Amino acid sequence: MRNNRIVATLVVALVVVGGAGAEVAYASATPVDAVEQVRLSSCTTLTTPGAYTLTRDVVSETYDCFRVESGGVVLDGGGHSVTPSDRLRVTGERLGMPTPSHVGVGVRVVGGSDVVVTDFRFAGLDVGVVVSGASDVTVADVDAENSATGVLVESSSNVVLADARVTGSVEDGVVFRAVRNGTVTESVVTDGRVAGLVLQSVENGRVDGVTVDGNAGDGVLVTDATGVRLANVSARSNGVGVLLMDASDVEATRLEADANLFAGIGLVRSDGNRFADVRVGRTTGTQRVVDAPSEVWLYASAENCFADVRVTDSSGWVVYARDGSRENRFVNVEREETAVSFVGSDAAVAFADAHAVTDATDARQVGPLVVEPTGPDWSFRRGVGPKGGCIGRPSYM
Repeated sequence: MRNNRIVATLVVALVVVGGAGAEVAYASATPVDAVEQVRLSSCTTLTTPGAYTLTRDVVSETYDCFRVESGGVVLDGGGHSVTPSDRLRVTGERLGMPTPSHVGVGVRVVGGSDVVVTDFRFAGLDVGVVVSGASDVTVADVDAENSATGVLVESSSNVVLADARVTGSVEDGVVFRAVRNGTVTESVVTDGRVAGLVLQSVENGRVDGVTVDGNAGDGVLVTDATGVRLANVSARSNGVGVLLMDASDVEATRLEADANLFAGIGLVRSDGNRFADVRVGRTTGTQRVVDAPSEVWLYASAENCFADVRVTDSSGWVVYARDGSRENRFVNVEREETAVSFVGSDAAVAFADAHAVTDATDARQVGPLVVEPTGPDWSFRRGVGPKGGCIGRPSYM
């Protein structure tokens, strides 16, 4: 047990997220060494402030194993595990729960503020950690394996998830829903059956240093959100690496999307977003959601900007924009020794040496590129107008 390790650090730690210079403070709490710790050996409800430490692995007989109903709580799992009992699983099956083989919550934080949950291992649960209606909460150093969802944060503010490892989720791995000022940092979400990380209806969300790998749905899904900042995200072998849906004013920097099944980056009904320092490539096309898998796929999305995009091992469309995807700007798109910039509306674009023009299509070669209309109001022009990258709201937007 690392009593003097994490909480004292969390009190004053700052995370600089997204390259935008925004400082996000972890939840404040009294350092573990400064107060007497209460030792726990079984599931319980915490109703008074204090520092609590789990001393052994727990097999839960109740739906909420640890329930935090007070502010000012530090709950240290001591590296121990929480799993559901066979009896709890049977109850889940009898009640017809959505995921009857995954039942129970490891830690539920309900209301209150200044709460830290750290150093837990969860397996086989409905949700490892739930934070609901709370503020100034930090969840750090947690593992959630083979659960329906690893971490769920909803209707809360100023919540940080740090150093989490979520794998094999039956549903979305990590979900932030209706959260203001939520941060996910230095975490890994892999091999889920749906999406890896979901930011839904969030305001000023921050994601930094996150890996999403092998999720059947989207690696990162940002939906119905504004002002989200993504940085240092690696998305490999997901359905779509990073998908924005009904999102605006999103900035993404230092993003790598490799070997995803339908698209590296996807935008659906999302306008005015900005990407810089992007690596995309090797999209397999094996998960054909709709037509034309591509490295960057846009549907009804306008006036987005992509700068410094490096394309590797792409044999298909680099960009496929359709259904009113207007005036999307690409600055310095590089493949091997070739670099191009262009603005397009409802057009598919590929490098000519990887995508030949045939008589069966309306494609035409434009310099080193192949361009094909995807709708009647298509347009394409080389060059990008006013100089400048995407981040920092250049004059064209």
